[in-house]
Order: sequence, then structure tokens, then C-alpha cells
Amino acid sequence: MRQSKLDKEMVELGKQRYSARKAKATEISAESNTIPGRMLLNRATTELANEIESWLAKASTGPGRRHRCVPFLQQISPQKAAVIASKVVIDALSAERMLTGTCIAVGRAIEDEVLLSELADEHPDFLRKVQKQTYKKVGQKFKRRFAREAAKAVDLVTKRWAKADALAVGLLLIEMLASRTNVVEIITKLNARGRRYCIIQASKDIRNWIKSCHEYHESLEPMFLPMIEKPLEWNNPWVGGYASLEWKPRPLVKSRSKAYQESLSTSLSRSVYDAVNFVQNTPWVVDAATAQLVRECWAEGLALDGLPPSRDEELPTKPVNIDTDQEARRQWRKAAAKIHFLNESYESQRLLTLKSLFVADKMSEHKRIWFPHQLDFRGRGYPLPLFLHPQGVSYAKAMLRFADGAPLKTDAQQFPLYIQVANKYGIDKLTLKQRVLWVESNRKLIEEIGRGDLGGKLWREADEPFAFVAACREITGMWRQGSGFVSSLPIAMDATTQGLQIYSMLLRDPVAALATNVLPSEHPSDPYKFVADKVIVRLRASSDPMAVELLKFGIDRSTTKRQTMTLPYGLTLHSCIGYTREWLEDKIRKHGHNPFGLEMYKPVAFLGKIIWESIGDVVGSAQRGMDFIRACMAVLIENDVTPHWMTPIGFPVRMRYENYDVITVSTRIGAKAKVLSLRQENGVQSKRKALNGGPANYIHSLDGFGGLLGHTINLCAANGVNHLGSVHDQILCLAADYMKVSSCVREATIDIFSRDLLNEFRQGVLTMLPSSANLPEVPEYGSLDVSKVRDSDYYFN
Repeated sequence: MRQSKLDKEMVELGKQRYSARKAKATEISAESNTIPGRMLLNRATTELANEIESWLAKASTGPGRRHRCVPFLQQISPQKAAVIASKVVIDALSAERMLTGTCIAVGRAIEDEVLLSELADEHPDFLRKVQKQTYKKVGQKFKRRFAREAAKAVDLVTKRWAKADALAVGLLLIEMLASRTNVVEIITKLNARGRRYCIIQASKDIRNWIKSCHEYHESLEPMFLPMIEKPLEWNNPWVGGYASLEWKPRPLVKSRSKAYQESLSTSLSRSVYDAVNFVQNTPWVVDAATAQLVRECWAEGLALDGLPPSRDEELPTKPVNIDTDQEARRQWRKAAAKIHFLNESYESQRLLTLKSLFVADKMSEHKRIWFPHQLDFRGRGYPLPLFLHPQGVSYAKAMLRFADGAPLKTDAQQFPLYIQVANKYGIDKLTLKQRVLWVESNRKLIEEIGRGDLGGKLWREADEPFAFVAACREITGMWRQGSGFVSSLPIAMDATTQGLQIYSMLLRDPVAALATNVLPSEHPSDPYKFVADKVIVRLRASSDPMAVELLKFGIDRSTTKRQTMTLPYGLTLHSCIGYTREWLEDKIRKHGHNPFGLEMYKPVAFLGKIIWESIGDVVGSAQRGMDFIRACMAVLIENDVTPHWMTPIGFPVRMRYENYDVITVSTRIGAKAKVLSLRQENGVQSKRKALNGGPANYIHSLDGFGGLLGHTINLCAANGVNHLGSVHDQILCLAADYMKVSSCVREATIDIFSRDLLNEFRQGVLTMLPSSANLPEVPEYGSLDVSKVRDSDYYFN
């Protein structure tokens, strides 16, 4: 197959995916969520709102009896009324709808909004409780009934609109929509008995426009697959990666700002281009044996390594007194709701698995495949192909290996295979020597797995079973052949909580540097365990009975991993508690023991707060660094300056978050429904978003292709390395190149972080501000010597 033929197939697959989404939207009457639907909603809402406002002004003040709809429409803003009416009509444009029923639906939706507005004004806390209770419920009739019962519960007496009034309001709005926007038209027809009836449908012009709009956009969304020819190299921001003319070219840097993209033609450094080209020019191949193993496990329903179970979880058995005991009914519904939510998540995971296997099957016939890359505004790189790529889920990554290998002639070149086997099994917290000894002591079992005997439990107990089996297969081949064995297995070299590593170096913090393996040590440091140990100390010192229950339940590094990992990227107390809930529910699901019952909030909130405090004990420098960056962002936004800075090897970052003018309509009890198509940037920068996103974006700009990763890749290329992959804070290389890459990443670290980057950032910010601006000073530095990372075995390993 030639690349040109594959390009056409990508377009066809994209069209099929687009058509499936369109059909689903039509089936569930949600056409306002399609591309033309959103465009129509945006246009219709603006014009209809103006028409309603003008009509009300005349109808409310003119002579004679007022129109029957005036008192109803005066209860709601013209903008909200326009959104509701437009959405109800546009949601079913593909089908002919009876005018009477549509008018009543519009009128009742307006009525719902009026009721919810009254609840929000008079009983906001109660409304939030109601919304939470019905968040996952479906059915507008149910929600309308629930709203009425909720109103009664708080003695909010509202007179229900007469059906004729709801009909009149809906008819008025639909007639305005038809006359003012030409989106819909009202048609009179005759039925088989000769009686007249009216329908509402999209106007002929709009039907033709919708058809052409769908045809245009379905061609713009190809389902990107790996390339079977070498990607086009990037030498400017516009042309590179896929060379096809079948679709609109994707720029190197994804951004909605055309001015920013145009500025990249003169500001983006050659070093960044070289690093991206090196990674996307690395050829890969599907590992047929691993792909077959994944396929067999999927067929057998084995939920391993991210594979979802093939069957849904069963609902809990209904209690015999469910009809008579309200509390028993409430508890059962609460437990059943969690199972329903879990089963819904399995559906999307199963779809991802099927698509990953589909791409693996399709690419397995090719001896070399490539992954074109694109950068975000921070300089982080992402493969454009979908589902199967080196940054995919664990089982998808395991189905790939480098297309070319290199012979392992020395002990130093063979050593990485031992570490890979141990790491993928899950004993990556031991010393390197201990990992090698573990592999040697389990050699017989590893060789059995490597030869294809998967009857034992060892491989299934691994942290990453499929990558572990691939590593066992590779090392077995090396043991069988000896010196000169050609290995093409990607060896993963991971950072230790890279965001925290970077903050420790920026602030020269030796305590955090030791906790994150920047400084050399005899044993690998584990910041998650450090935090978990602090949590245990705090729990033991607590007099709260909940502390005893949590200690019995078990606290370990997995308890604090997600929270500690995400601290540099904007963790808050609220998100810390959220991640704690996920850990607790996951552990209960795996072990089947729940000492807390259905009331999970108390243990989750109690433990989440303790984890939050314990993180500060271990990595305080990250918190100080984040506070400094946030303070700089605040000053920039207050002076209406768009934050921008240059990364160490020349990637210009431009971070602009704007506020939106949004019409928020609570047409459903379950949640506030924001009409996304009406979100329009108003030109005013969002201080909240800048403060939340600034620290994470700054760190990502230092770890991506414009920073440490890009510099490492270029040093590797200069030292004879030919194959590399990247997963943000993980580098993939051949075993034969492991020592070279290990050295390069440390030298790149010293080159970049020996600089006073925070002061450089501050000086850059000062040049953007007026002289009267008050910018905070850089936090006080510690005594860390960054060059010592050269001797740290566990910095990247």
C-alpha cells in the first residue's frame, strides 16, 4: 500500500466517524451539538433575542389589551428565552415535527427555567442539592416533575402555566424564529382524511446549507493513522508531518491565534524543529506477538493492564423490603448508581480497545511506520495518529517496538533489559543491583514466559503485564543467543515526578531534590512514599476515630501518588480530595472490602486534607515556586498583558486565557447547561485561569520540546543515537543506546537548570510591564548544586 492510498482511507474513516456522531445526535434529538447545529444556534439565538426584546418593548407599552404572552416572557431574559427556544427547535431539525407539540415543548422549557430561577434566588442551597440528586437521571418529564416536587418541599408555590399559555408562548417564539432568522418554516399539510395540520421543519435553504456544511466538515476530520512513509520534515510552522493534500494541513503548533502562529516563522528556533523531526522520523513497527496476546486477553475478557472487562458489573441485589422501606430503597439506588456510572465508563474503554486493535491489525503488514507530531502552545509534543501510538494506554504502547534494532555486545548494553523486566513487573523502587538480582533469581519463570508459556500467574501480577511479557521475550532471546543479540525493544527511562524535580532545581532545594532523585543516593527515593509516611504519622497522632479506620484500611504510596504527582500542575485542596476519593473507591473495588459503607464523603474529606498538609512537608519548594509564578501572572493580567516567555532552547510560549460571554441556561434539573456554541471570547483576560494554569504551563514549557526533552534529543542525535520516542517525562530508547541517552539527559539537565531560570523569567516579565508595576522578587534559593545530577543513578532510570 502506498501512503497516498492510506491517506484516502483516513479521510473515509473520518467521514464514517463523523457520520456516526451525526446519526447519534439525530437519534437522541441533540442536533444543536453538531457543527452546523452549533453555528445555527449561535446565529438564531442572537437574532431571536433582539426580536424578543423589541417585541416586549412594544407589547408592554402599546395601547389596548396586552398580548397574553407578555407576563410569561417578562419572567425571563430575552437571551435565555432565545437560547431555550432555538435549542428545542434545532435539536430535531432533521425530522418533521408537529407544530403544536413543538410549541408546547418550547413553552414548557421556558416554564422550567422560570421555576429554576425562582428556586435559585430563594433557595440556592436546596437547588444545588436537587441538582446533585438528579444529575445522572434522564427524561425531561421526570425532571419537570422533580422540579415541582422540590418547589413544594420548600413551600415555593408556583402556578403551573395552562397548556394553552405554554402553547401560545411557544408559538410566538417559533413564529419569531421563522420570520426573523429563516432557520425554520411552518408548513401546512393535509392528512389522509383531508384535514389540515401544521409542521415545523428547517427551511429549504437551511436544509441545503446543513447538508453542504456536513459534507465540508466530514472531510476536515480524517482519522489519522500512522504513516507508512517517512513524514515530511518541519522547516517552518506550516508544512510538515503528513504531506497529504486530502485534508487541510495541520500546523506544527496547535493554536487558535493566527497572529501567534505567524510569529513562529521568525521566533521558533532551529533546535525545536530538529528535536521534533528526530522523534517523528524514528520508525516503529507493530509487535505482532504482543498484539496477539492483547487480542487473546480481550477475547477472553481478562481485565489486564487497562483492558476493560468484557462484561458489565452486576447491579446489587434489590432488598426484599425495597418497596416499603425508604432508607433501604435509598441505599440500593445509591449503590446501583455507582455501578451504572462504572459500566458507562467501560463502554468508552471498550471502544478504545477495539480501535487500538483495529489500527494494530492494519499497521501489522508494514515493516516501518511513523508518527507525525504536533506541539501545543507550551512546546509539549503529541503524536497526531489516534489510538495506537507511543503515548497511548499501557497495552497500546506494548504493541509497538522500534523498527530497527542494535546488537547488545557488552554487559553495559545488556543491563537495560534486566532493568526493563524488573520495572515492568513493578519492582522499580529497588536499587538497580537488586533489580538485576531479582531477574536472575526468577530467570526460569521469565524464560518460560519468554518462550510463550503464559500458564503461570507471574506475568498477570505485573504492573504492566503486556510490556512485561515483551521484555521477558526480549531478554530470553538475549540469553539464548548471547553477545550480539539484536534488540529493538523500547526501553523506558522515567523521571521521578518531573514537575517536582524541576521545582527543586529552579529553587535549588536540596531536600526536594533528594526526595525526587535529582541528588545521588544509594537507594531510589520515592516522593509518594515520603508523603504517605507523613500521612501515617499524622493519622497516628490524630484522636479522630476515622484515623484508626483509615490506618486499618491501609495507607501506602498509591494513596498519595496522584495528589503528589499533580501538585506542580495546579493541585488544589478540592482536587486533592477528589483524587483521594478515586483512590479509595478503586481500592474498595479491587479488594471488595468497604469498612466505610455508602457514606464515603467523611473518610475522603478527612484523608484528603491530611494528604494536602503532608505534601507541603515534603516538597515545599514547589509550593513557593508556584506562588511566585502565580504572582507574576496576576501582575501581567492586571496590566492587561498577555503572558509570554521564551523557553531555554527557543520555543516562544504565549499563554492567553480570555473570559467568555456565556448564556447559562438551567433547562435541566440535573445540571446547568452551558451552551458552548455561545461562548465567545470578550477580549478580557481571565485572571483565574491564568493563575491556575500559569505554574503548570511554565513547568511544561521547561520539560517539553522547547526545554529539557528537546535539548536531550538533540544531544542524543549528536552522539550517534538514531531511535527515540517520548512520553512527556519518559524517554524511549534502544537498550544499546541506554547509557548514551542516560548521559545526555543529565548533561541537558545541567545545561538548562544551572541557569537562573526564575530570574530570567522575572526579567522577561518586567520588560512587558510599565515601570510602575510591582513584581514580586524571586523566592530565596537553597544550596543545591545541579551538577550533582550527573552522578544520580535514579534521576531518569
